[in-house]
Amino acid sequence: MKGKSIASLVCGILSLIWAWASYGAIAGIALGIVAVVLSSGVKNAGEENGMSKAGFICGIIGTILSAVMLIVWIACTGCAVCAALA
Repeated sequence: MKGKSIASLVCGILSLIWAWASYGAIAGIALGIVAVVLSSGVKNAGEENGMSKAGFICGIIGTILSAVMLIVWIACTGCAVCAALA
């Protein structure tokens, strides 16, 4: 289960990183979901540790942040002011 904990933490951190990229927000959402699923699997097995908790928290924050950034990016691409600045 240690491998799943590490994978959960890595996916959670990557979801936070990818949240800030315009097209990467989609990858951030996917990685955040994977992090939450992996950490939940560790918790259900009864072997919860700090890495799985951190992966769970980073996954949730990364998923929410990626979703918000994706919505902002979609709204901003239709805006004439934002299109002129890009």
